[in-house]
Amino acid sequence: MADDRWYSMAVPILEWVHENGSKRDVVSVGAIAAGTDLEPNDVTDELERLCNADYIVGPVHKLFSGGDSRPWYLENSHLGEKGLRVVGAWPSDDSYEALVKLLERHIAATSDPAEKRKLAALKDGLTDVGKQLFVSILTEYAKGNIHL
Repeated sequence: MADDRWYSMAVPILEWVHENGSKRDVVSVGAIAAGTDLEPNDVTDELERLCNADYIVGPVHKLFSGGDSRPWYLENSHLGEKGLRVVGAWPSDDSYEALVKLLERHIAATSDPAEKRKLAALKDGLTDVGKQLFVSILTEYAKGNIHL
């Protein structure tokens, strides 16, 4: 499933590159694989997708290494705006999107099944309500027209 791949591969890679990429001129596929407990070939595939979609400023440099992708690398590795938004290092212009992303990050981060279910239910409820209604309610609250 796409969501599974996103949370099990893309997000950990983005977080690792954000945390470690700025500390080095070159980041190898092998280092990312070791830091995320992912297979090097999976890291390579996901890095290419993330670079092509502008989440990571790429490209992946591929060396002739007999099929071993561990020495392949990102040069001057850092996240693009989209990647920075995923890891929470760049503000969203959209409060609805920011809240949904925040809930997704908390869902991915928690290991407590009960908390995961509650957060997922909250996210599902928010997405069922829809962006337009959410923004309308939030706007009325901010104007002081809704008193809790």
